[in-house]
Amino acid sequence: MKDINTRNHDFKAIFLILYSVVSLIFFEYQKKHYNGMIKMQELIIQKHYYVSNKQKTISL
Repeated sequence: MKDINTRNHDFKAIFLILYSVVSLIFFEYQKKHYNGMIKMQELIIQKHYYVSNKQKTISL
């Protein structure tokens, strides 16, 4: 009985460690992905702003 209990406990510990590692990796990936998305949006906005400014100067 004790052997089964300790094995179950070890399994829970291993599962927790794996879960925390996976969540850490996922969190880091999400952070990088999110930063990349923000940079892309900034670039798109800058490009749009540049183009609209260019059009304004041409129309003037």
